[in-house]
Amino acid sequence: MNQSTKWLYFWVGFVLVTLQFGLVFSFGALFTSIRDTFQTDRPTTATVHALLMGISTSFCAVSGVIINKLGLPVVLLVSSICMSSGFAVSFIVTDIWYLYATISILGGIGISLFYISFLTVINRTFKGKRRSWCILLQSLCPSIAGLFYPYLLDVLDSKYGVRGTLLVIGGVFCNSFVFSLMIWLRRNNLTLQPEDKSGEQEKHCYNTISKKPRKEQIRVNVESFFKGLMTKRYICLLVAASISLGISDAFLDFMFDISHWKGFDNSEAKMVFVVYNLCSIFFSIIVGLIQQVLDIDTYLLPFGLALFACIGCLIVIYADTFVLYAIGLACMSAVIGILACASVICADLVRHELANVAIGTIVTFAGALSAGMGPI
Repeated sequence: MNQSTKWLYFWVGFVLVTLQFGLVFSFGALFTSIRDTFQTDRPTTATVHALLMGISTSFCAVSGVIINKLGLPVVLLVSSICMSSGFAVSFIVTDIWYLYATISILGGIGISLFYISFLTVINRTFKGKRRSWCILLQSLCPSIAGLFYPYLLDVLDSKYGVRGTLLVIGGVFCNSFVFSLMIWLRRNNLTLQPEDKSGEQEKHCYNTISKKPRKEQIRVNVESFFKGLMTKRYICLLVAASISLGISDAFLDFMFDISHWKGFDNSEAKMVFVVYNLCSIFFSIIVGLIQQVLDIDTYLLPFGLALFACIGCLIVIYADTFVLYAIGLACMSAVIGILACASVICADLVRHELANVAIGTIVTFAGALSAGMGPI
């Protein structure tokens, strides 16, 4: 596959992930409209977004395993069907409880499958610093979407209502079928290829295991999988990144509601959301420059970013003016840099074929925590 084709696949997938996974973090802009349309209380309404965020992120680790078993073309096709149908069917929903199944579960699973599929395409297409930069750019998708989604959702909601907005989103998600077709046409170029001798040794090991009884083969394969993934450095990174991202995701669920609670109007609430995403892009780019240019231990970055985000939390809690509130959110956005940092580290820390599972596991733990925090 030549370089122009590789970059074409990347940018097409980048746009689609921005529209899909970015919606997960911007869906809170519809919080008030969904509550008023379905006449529900705050916890019931918040559960829609909390489950969407929780399932779309917590399913990531499973998505990586499914991709390795079924292959990219099949998984991309399934994800396209789940996303488009989940949001489109919501047009005829009359009770908010059905949104839990159509948007949160069906849509969340589809978004998760597509996100990890695109990460797998990057891992199997690029190498070295190009792969690191592509993974970094992928982690920016939710922040980039946060710059325009609040305003776009507001326009669609005012013109078509909540149900019409969900139908339009389902139609937009149908574009993912094109990407799945592109991957299917190039499926022979995107098969998993071992990068080093360790991969060859593992392949030889699996060939030897295949002569053993089936139960023994499964046991040894599982042990080999966890031995390659669960290293001490990775576990430390998993805990730090999951806790930070999980709490941040839960806060995003209620960012608009908190802004209204503090006395800010809709325009100011959207403005601080844009500020949050702009600063998260800034922190992610800084992380990329530090990792690629400067000779600094990247394992210290997540802890520094988490400390910076904690300071932002304190500012947000005690902020009594709009400017101070925006400054606090800008500091809190440093937590998004943890995802960019963790993604790049995982790509180099674990075996090539486990990179998508490693990153997906971090997103999974963060999503499970955010889903539990949402109703609370």
